[in-house]
Amino acid sequence: MSENMYSTKKGKFSHELALKDLKEIQASIRLIAERPLTMTHTNSDGVSEVVELNELPLDILLKENQKRVVVNIARSFIKGHKLEENVSDEFTYGKLLKLIGSKSFYLTESFSISDSVSLFENLRTIIEEEISTTKMSIVAVLGASLKRGSSCEIGSVKFMNPLDFIDNHKLLFDGILNHNQGFKPYLEVFKKCDLVAQVSIKNRDTAMSKILTNQIMKRVYTLIRLAIPSCGGRYNFFGTLGEEYLESRFSLLFHIDPSNEKALKAISVECTSNRFSDSNVDLMETILPHKQLDHWSTRIEKIISKFVNGKELTDFEERIWVALYWYGEAMTERELNSLIIKYATCLESLFNSREGGISEQISEFTAHVIGGTKDERINIYSSIKKLYSIRSNAVHGGSIASSLNSDFLSQIMGVCEKALIHMAYYSQEECYQNLKGYEKFVQYILREYRFSGI
Repeated sequence: MSENMYSTKKGKFSHELALKDLKEIQASIRLIAERPLTMTHTNSDGVSEVVELNELPLDILLKENQKRVVVNIARSFIKGHKLEENVSDEFTYGKLLKLIGSKSFYLTESFSISDSVSLFENLRTIIEEEISTTKMSIVAVLGASLKRGSSCEIGSVKFMNPLDFIDNHKLLFDGILNHNQGFKPYLEVFKKCDLVAQVSIKNRDTAMSKILTNQIMKRVYTLIRLAIPSCGGRYNFFGTLGEEYLESRFSLLFHIDPSNEKALKAISVECTSNRFSDSNVDLMETILPHKQLDHWSTRIEKIISKFVNGKELTDFEERIWVALYWYGEAMTERELNSLIIKYATCLESLFNSREGGISEQISEFTAHVIGGTKDERINIYSSIKKLYSIRSNAVHGGSIASSLNSDFLSQIMGVCEKALIHMAYYSQEECYQNLKGYEKFVQYILREYRFSGI
C-alpha cells in the first residue's frame, strides 16, 4: 500500500479514497477506548502510582498495518497539497494520529465525507500554524572567534560571540533556569564554544528545519575552511561543537618482531591537529577581504543564501551545493577508501552530464576547467583517470594503500578545491543563470575543447 492510493489521477488528495480505511481504523480505536488506559509511573523516590491516560498513545496501540495506513494517508495529504518541501512525514503523521485519537473522531457515528473534510481541514490548520513561525536554529561552533559586540553573516547565517548571545537572551535563560535547573548544562555549552551561529528557516516545520540547518551548516563550514589558511595540506578545523576530529587525534604504533611479540623494536607516535595555533582565527578578518570583491567565496555565499531563504537553485547551483557537501566531508576524512570516494563524488557532482563514460568525461571536464596550459591539462586528466581507477577498487573493498602517496593525495585535493571554486564562480555568471545554464556550460566545453584535444 502506498500514499498514491489516496490520490486522484491529478495528484489531489482524495477524501473518498481515504474514507474507507479511516472508518476501519475508527472502529479499532473505539474498541481500544472502551476500556480505561493506565500506566504506572515511578517517581525519583521509587514510589509507584497508576495514572489514567488522557490521550490515546495510538503509535503504541495501533497495529503495524494500521500505522502504515495512517502514514500513507498523511503522505498523500502532504503531496496533494504540495507541502512536501514544508512539512515532514513525522510531523504530519504525529498530528494526524492525535486527531484520530480524539473523541470527536472515534465517537462520531457514520463517519462521512463531510467529517473527513473537517478532519483534514483541522490537519491543514495545524500544519499552517506550525510552518507560519520562523525556526531559528542555534549552533555552538568551534574554530574561530569574534570580538564582543561584532557579528558576521556568511550565506545568510549569522555568527556572533557566545557571550553576546547569552546576554541577548538573558531574560529568557534566567526564566528557564528559575523553573528548570536541568537547563544549566545546556547553557554552559555556549560558554565553552568559540562562536554561536543562528540559522533562520521560514515556512518549515521543526523537523524539516533541523534537516535543512544541518545541510546549510555543512556548506558554510566548507566555505569557511576554504578561506582559513591551511597548514601542510591539512584544513584547519571549523565546525559544530562535539564533531569528530574536533581538536587532535593521538595514537601510538608499536613495531614488534613477528617472531617474538614481546620484542618491541620501535614506537611511532602520531598526533594530528585540526587547530594549528593556540590563538583562534578571527572570523571577521578572515571573511571580510573576500566580501569586498566579486570573489568565489561571495558567489558560494549567494548560493547558500538562496537555499536558506527558500529560493529555488538552478541546476548549476544544485551541483555546487552537492559538491560543497562532498568536499566538506573529504576535509575531515582519515580513511583512505572513503577519502578517494568522496573526492571522486565531489568531481562527479560538478561534471557528470552523461556525455560519454563517466571517468573519461570527468577527467576531460576537470582538465579543461582548471588547467591553464596543455601540459597542466594532460597532467590533471591523467590524475583523474588514476583517481577513478583507484576509486573502483575502493568501492569494491580492495586495498588501495599501495596505489597512493601523499603527493598524489595533495594533488587530488588541490584539483577538487580548484574545480569547486572555478565552477562556483561560473555558476553565478549571468549567461548561466537560467534553467538550462549548466547545459549551456557543457556545450561550451564540448565546443571549445573536445574536438581540439587536451
